[in-house]
Amino acid sequence: MWYEMAISHFISLNYLIKSIAYRDIWRRERDSNPRYGCPYTRVPGVRLQPLGHLSSARTSE
Repeated sequence: MWYEMAISHFISLNYLIKSIAYRDIWRRERDSNPRYGCPYTRVPGVRLQPLGHLSSARTSE
């Protein structure tokens, strides 16, 4: 009775340790999808390139 519970606890603990070890090995490689692909600027909101067109057409009234 108690040994069955101890064995099941050991198996679940062993599985947990192996899954953590596998995750650490798997994450050692470089990320193929980086979280931030744009370069950082000194001032937030500053555009790196100007817009190539006007946002809306202006009327001369």
